[in-house]
Amino acid sequence: MIGWIILGAMAGALLITAIGRFWNDIANWLNNTAANAVEKVLGYDAKKFMHRAVATVTRLHDKLHNKTVVYTRQSALDTHIHKVTLNCTASVYEQEDEVKELFEKESTQVNEFIYKN
Repeated sequence: MIGWIILGAMAGALLITAIGRFWNDIANWLNNTAANAVEKVLGYDAKKFMHRAVATVTRLHDKLHNKTVVYTRQSALDTHIHKVTLNCTASVYEQEDEVKELFEKESTQVNEFIYKN
């Protein structure tokens, strides 16, 4: 009996590790292939709900791994977008108050979206 419990715990840990390592590939498959199949069977609203669920899990995954993905351009005239992945070693709650205040005071975050037809 104890052997089955240990074997189940090891299998669960292996599954969680595999999902963590390959989450980007899994999320891409869920957002494209699986979502298109869901739309054919259940409709567009189900596909939207599925996209929201995958985005929520992706945000949780990134938060657990202290990872942020930022898409930037060096200038407004650039045609290419740079994808920058930032990994930090400390969570937000572990940072010092002085560092948080410095970021809040001196840094700015700009969300700029341009529609191109």
